[in-house]
Amino acid sequence: MRLEKGGGDDDASALDAELAAMDAVLARLEAVLKRAAAPTRPVRDRCPLVYDLDWNEGARLEELADRASPDGSFAASAAADRRP
Repeated sequence: MRLEKGGGDDDASALDAELAAMDAVLARLEAVLKRAAAPTRPVRDRCPLVYDLDWNEGARLEELADRASPDGSFAASAAADRRP
């Protein structure tokens, strides 16, 4: 938009309208960015046919550590993959 000298109130109202339009665009942009930054689906909303909803990685690792013998050796099935 080009502002010319001498309009006074017309120029001010045109500038106000342009600034209001820019504010509206910025508000829409901010809303889009907030939606983009938010997680799309919570973990518990995953499909139960594909994901094990009760899976707890920390508990599984603790269970594996509990099953290892106190001297640090592994069970035969786990030790088969270890190299000397």
